[in-house]
Amino acid sequence: DLCLTTGVDASKSKEVFEVINDMLERNEIPWDHCIAFDVDNTNSNIGAKNSIKSRVTQLNPYFVGCPCHSIHNAAQKAAEAFGDLSGIDIEECCIDHFYWFDKSTKRKGQLDQYSTFCDTTYRGLIKHINVRWLSLQNAVERILQMFAATSSYFRSEEMAEARFTRLRKLFEHPMFEIQLFFFQAVLPVFTTFNLFLQRDLSQHQKFVRNLKVGILLTVM
Repeated sequence: DLCLTTGVDASKSKEVFEVINDMLERNEIPWDHCIAFDVDNTNSNIGAKNSIKSRVTQLNPYFVGCPCHSIHNAAQKAAEAFGDLSGIDIEECCIDHFYWFDKSTKRKGQLDQYSTFCDTTYRGLIKHINVRWLSLQNAVERILQMFAATSSYFRSEEMAEARFTRLRKLFEHPMFEIQLFFFQAVLPVFTTFNLFLQRDLSQHQKFVRNLKVGILLTVM
C-alpha cells in the first residue's frame, strides 16, 4: 500500500502515521507482527518527539531508519576521518576532478591527448555527488583508470585557477594514488551491502529458484 496522504497537513508525521496504522488495521495486521519499520532519516520520521518513530515505538520497538542511508553515513564519516588524518579529502577531489573537465571541450581534448601519450584509454568522467550513495566508488575507479594521463596533465599544464591548483597539488602528492587504491579496496564493503538492500526481488527469487534446482540436480 502506498499509504497516500492528502490535504495541507499531508506531510506531517501524525497524518502519515495514521494512514499507515489504518492500512494495518484494515488488513488485520497487528503491530507486534512487524519485524522492522524502515524510513528515511528525516526528523519528521525519526525525531525523538512528535515523529512517526515516536508513535510507532509505542506499539512496536523494532524501528530503524533507512539502512541504505545508515551505510552511506558510516562510509562518509569514515572517509571524513581518514581525510582529517591524511590531509586528502577523496570526495572533494572527485568533485573537483569532474567539474574541472566537465564544461570544457578544450580540457577534455587535452586530457585525451595525454591519454594517447600515456598509452591509456580515454574514458568519460564520472560525477560524484555526496548524497548519491554509490557514486564515490565509480568516481574513484575512473580516476585510477586514467591516473597516468591525468597526473601528467596536471603536472605539465599551467593554470591560475584555485581548482587547478588543488588538483595539481593532489596529483603531485606521493600518497595520493595509494589512497585512491585504499578507497577502491574498502568501498565495496559498503556498496555491495547497499546494492544487496536495493536488489531486484524478482532477480533474488530467480537466484533462489536456480539454487534450489542446482541442489536438486546435485542430490539426484
